[in-house]
Amino acid sequence: MAKPMAKPTAAREEPPATVHPVTGRKYKLRSEDVHDWDSIPEVEGQIAKLDSQKIEDDDRRFMLIDTGGYVARAYETGALEELFNCAAVGDCVKLVFLGMTRTKKAGRKFRRFSFQLWTE
Repeated sequence: MAKPMAKPTAAREEPPATVHPVTGRKYKLRSEDVHDWDSIPEVEGQIAKLDSQKIEDDDRRFMLIDTGGYVARAYETGALEELFNCAAVGDCVKLVFLGMTRTKKAGRKFRRFSFQLWTE
């Protein structure tokens, strides 16, 4: 008895290419990672995406920053709230991690940042 022929598979749809703003390279796919502030305290690049993600019953805003070498994911903190309120996709940003600090009253630790936001 002959085996039935396999159904033809649909052509794989290619993801839309993203064009790097400086080099002009067309990327089909690029990895992204949550930025490790302890290892690399500074990140600079173009904002590729602004979105939010549900984490432990809380919506946390994040931005994807295309540095040219990789895509970094930075989550909103109290120190970055003003930046997230003003930023738009396509803007350029520089974030500098200044270290951890403790509040005097509650003794809670939080991250301190400085940032710059501009358009080209």
